Amino acid sequence: MAPEISETIRKWIKLSLSKSIYNIFKFSKENDISMPQIGALIRIFRKSNCNVSVIGTDLGISSAAASQLLNRMVQLGLIERSEDPNDRRIKNLSLSQKGLEFLNECFQTSYKWFEDLIITYSNDEKREIVAVFNKLINKININNDVPDLEI
Repeated sequence: MAPEISETIRKWIKLSLSKSIYNIFKFSKENDISMPQIGALIRIFRKSNCNVSVIGTDLGISSAAASQLLNRMVQLGLIERSEDPNDRRIKNLSLSQKGLEFLNECFQTSYKWFEDLIITYSNDEKREIVAVFNKLINKININNDVPDLEI
């Protein structure tokens, strides 16, 4: 039974990731924001004291390239820069309210396909799905690894 469960879960992850990533990519194109910029927004959200060099390192690009990538996001009002109180040369980055709303909308879009799928199930099937997913969530303890983007 273990190989069957493992294969089924792999298929589910592959399909759900594929659909979610496709929707994030589509959202980024519709909003004229690159995937690296979305990656930077996520990084800034997850670690509040973040600076240009950290973003560059995380994205595998130079600090100069990261600065260019982030400048447009500052202009759009998605992120804010502030001086580091300990070193005025360092500019800390944080999400603005607009950036938080944008990121939340991005993730809402990423799993809209799932909402559309769920409505095709009966109430009994939905209860079964909820029970199984709750068991998985409790085992994974996902709340320790991924911050909630709900506003």
